[in-house]
Amino acid sequence: RLVESSALKKAVETVYAAYLPKNTHPFLYLSLEIAPQNVDVNVHPTKHEVHFLHEDSIIESRKRPRTEEEGQKKVDEELTAAASPKRRVIKLNSVKDLRADIAENTHKGLQEVLQSHSFVGCVNPQWALIQHHTKLYLLNTTKLSQELFYQILIYDFGNFGVLRLSEPAPLYDLVLLALDSADSGWTEEDGPKEGLAQYIVDFLKKKAEMLEDYFSLEIDQEGNLTGLPLLLDSYTPIMEGLPMFILRLATEVNWDDEKDCFRDFSKECSMFYSIRKQYILEPSEEQGAEGNSWRWRVEHVIFKAFRTLFSPPKVFSEDGTVLQIANLTDLYKVFERC
Repeated sequence: RLVESSALKKAVETVYAAYLPKNTHPFLYLSLEIAPQNVDVNVHPTKHEVHFLHEDSIIESRKRPRTEEEGQKKVDEELTAAASPKRRVIKLNSVKDLRADIAENTHKGLQEVLQSHSFVGCVNPQWALIQHHTKLYLLNTTKLSQELFYQILIYDFGNFGVLRLSEPAPLYDLVLLALDSADSGWTEEDGPKEGLAQYIVDFLKKKAEMLEDYFSLEIDQEGNLTGLPLLLDSYTPIMEGLPMFILRLATEVNWDDEKDCFRDFSKECSMFYSIRKQYILEPSEEQGAEGNSWRWRVEHVIFKAFRTLFSPPKVFSEDGTVLQIANLTDLYKVFERC
């Protein structure tokens, strides 16, 4: 509902008072993201006014003018003298073929819908709603995000930034965690888990140079994972899926054929990066805004990328990935009003 913060309003008006003629008012859009538990709605009987935690310091920071000099100084401090690395041109026929497969299989109608959609909201981590013109659509975020990351891996092949892990993650421990999961399909007939884990570590260490060169997946000489590919700015994969990702690199990728290898790796990596319901907990009141961060990533990172970076495959129009659930024209016929 619409609420007011009289203190914040007064602070803004004070800042602009020196620049505006008398009896005029400024127009300002100011966005503040505040955890729900930090907002006090019980300061007025009608609940039309709110206070929030650290209100004085927030308001004071908004009142302080920002100069171009300090802005430039901050930029200068953050930038390095190094020029941006030149984008590599990939001439491998296998990669060209995979890119051609994506282009030939694109559904132009769905692409137009996603390029010019209006985001409505998340139903849950797996499903989201968008509007396009007069139609409302229900989209499978899991399948769409997986395909998005697959296409990024193919089109940006060999040109990724790196997500540095805060601490090296031993591949051996990751594989053991994955083998302890029922999803791994491990049975006693497969042999001791410890032996399998060591075999997978040794195997992936042999592939480390290629994985780093083409996919920015970094493995050190001790068998630790130290870096992951940066596929989209402001996006990191959910690390609960990392153990199974490492295990499947050894079991589900055809390492003997170049095209199959690149495709299989990209499929496994895109599944790890995708929005998957089983790895996202519904936020509790204690988690507040941080618990809702997946919603922000879906709206402002994933669906934003759909506008410019995505070629939806034709099968998505047939398998329930994208469903039209309402049409304003049809609703008008039923209710005779909008």
